[in-house]
Amino acid sequence: MSNQFSLCATIAPRIKVSVLTGKKGFGLLKRQAELQEFVAFKDWESVKLHQWIQGRMKRYGKTIEPLAVQALEDVGGRDLRVIHSELEKLDIYLGESSKITVDDVKTVT
Repeated sequence: MSNQFSLCATIAPRIKVSVLTGKKGFGLLKRQAELQEFVAFKDWESVKLHQWIQGRMKRYGKTIEPLAVQALEDVGGRDLRVIHSELEKLDIYLGESSKITVDDVKTVT
């Protein structure tokens, strides 16, 4: 069975989408964009998933309480693209606040 993964790409407004077709377009995208691969964790890898979530929030300068981590897993399952999207929303929602609670997760998701 092949690994499941999601790919998220943000394209800058100055790059025309028509340019991004074919091999040349992918090369341009690789040079201009930040690529993030989201490889799904296995069902038995909850600890790794929770560490991944905590590590992502640390990048934003925030901490997340254990119940909030579990709430995110409940929302996104093992789909890291979904969880990543929810973490970005939480970061924007919380602004300068540095701690994410389960209530924050419930409000944003």
